[in-house]
Amino acid sequence: VIINGKIQRTVGPGIVVTFPFPIGEIERVSTQSRAMEIDDFWLHLDPEQMSVPLENLPSPQPGGLRPGVDGALLTGNQNLYHVKIIVNWKVIEARDFKSTLSDPEMTIRDAVCRAAVHTSASMSARMIESYRVDENDSAREKADGFAERIRKIASAELGKLNCGVEIASVIVRDRTMPRQTLPAFKATQSAASDKENKISNARSEATKTLNGVAGVAYAKLVGDPANRTIGAPSGLIGKYEKAMEEGDTENAKILLGKIDDVLDSGELTGQARGIIDEAQAYRTTVEQALLRRTDRFTKLLDSYNNPDSAVRDMLISDLLGASLIRIMSADNIEIIKIPSKGKYPYVYTLPKSRGENKKKTAKIDATKRPGRGSE
Repeated sequence: VIINGKIQRTVGPGIVVTFPFPIGEIERVSTQSRAMEIDDFWLHLDPEQMSVPLENLPSPQPGGLRPGVDGALLTGNQNLYHVKIIVNWKVIEARDFKSTLSDPEMTIRDAVCRAAVHTSASMSARMIESYRVDENDSAREKADGFAERIRKIASAELGKLNCGVEIASVIVRDRTMPRQTLPAFKATQSAASDKENKISNARSEATKTLNGVAGVAYAKLVGDPANRTIGAPSGLIGKYEKAMEEGDTENAKILLGKIDDVLDSGELTGQARGIIDEAQAYRTTVEQALLRRTDRFTKLLDSYNNPDSAVRDMLISDLLGASLIRIMSADNIEIIKIPSKGKYPYVYTLPKSRGENKKKTAKIDATKRPGRGSE
């Protein structure tokens, strides 16, 4: 409400009573959100080129950008970058708005342009490009990004003016590198994207392989490949190896115990579980075989210790017979038997000469079982 040319008060929607004009006057101020496009940093295009995608346009004339015609931002890594910005703003205090701003759109445009220049100087072209989002993806845009930084800086500048204006959102509708450098930039972006895809695929393959080897227990044993830092020990096994390298045997012993606990736990599955189960089964088989042999040895020991036992003679005879068979089967051994008056013969083995290696000589009646009959 204006009386005698001065703003007296602000009122909301509805019926308002005041003095008739020219003493009194009611000026309406819209508080609806308004959109403003800023193309100060966009490249110049002829009217017939505006509807054509940038990548389909013919190559630009040599000579670079034209000052005063082509707009661009200078990034922190000294690249030029084109952006087209949409600003959504509204009046939140009508009295301050009318008394402070004579040209609100120009004031808002200047604030946003200064904020864009300031923001681009603190970011690389790749960082600005990475914040490319859809216009409807406001949640991500507000969370962080090039546009949100512009909004914050511009809002702070307008707040100092107490102009009653609020910038609701800033949307970067279009963005691109200069057309002269666009092919090289696209190739770089493609290579970077390919690198990220390969890293992602490698991590997925590593996770799949580790799951097949050890199941969910792999994360405790070797760490998660997605969160692994190069050079840093990962998982219990990595920490154990580092402790051993540093000579920290006490800590290594503790870590080895933890590794054993994981290997024995129900978390371990996959190939590792199969190997451990197979090893445990083999250990059980060996233990049972040793127990049987020990039991047999214990039973035969009493008979062996008895000089008059027939079992003793049988064991000695079997042992000598097996030994003679192994000796006689060698190609480079000459076997000579010296008769003995005792129960068992004396047998000497001599290596054959080089020329007789293929000739086998046995001067003993091998048809008789050692220890049986008279010599």
